[in-house]
Amino acid sequence: QPILTYTQVEDQFGIKISGFGRGINPTPTTVVLISSMAKSKDKFVYHDKWTADGDYIYSGEGKTGDQTLTKGNAAIVNADRDGKKIHLFVKLSPQEYYYQGVFELVNYTHEDEEDEAGNLRKEYKFRLRKVQ
Repeated sequence: QPILTYTQVEDQFGIKISGFGRGINPTPTTVVLISSMAKSKDKFVYHDKWTADGDYIYSGEGKTGDQTLTKGNAAIVNADRDGKKIHLFVKLSPQEYYYQGVFELVNYTHEDEEDEAGNLRKEYKFRLRKVQ
């Protein structure tokens, strides 16, 4: 799969990636997910990861407090109903976005996890599976 710069991702999907290059970016036809996997667990609020069976666990949006099923989180849940494809990129560096392909939502949970301040909160975890 190709590795793109953030400007190539923005141009291809018509989105603006926030300064830190991670997020849920709904468009009229797609939901573009930018994921950064934790390098240092104690300084990273999101808990994205690959599972042993090849699915991807994507953390919902919201850095502090309980996450809600609104905005980007709702866009992931409603993507299939709304006829939107979910595209996943894993950010390797500020200029390297590794395209993973089109994914579908398998299920989601609302789990205990630490927020940006280290406080326990409820975080959405979306289980995504690559569309073959």
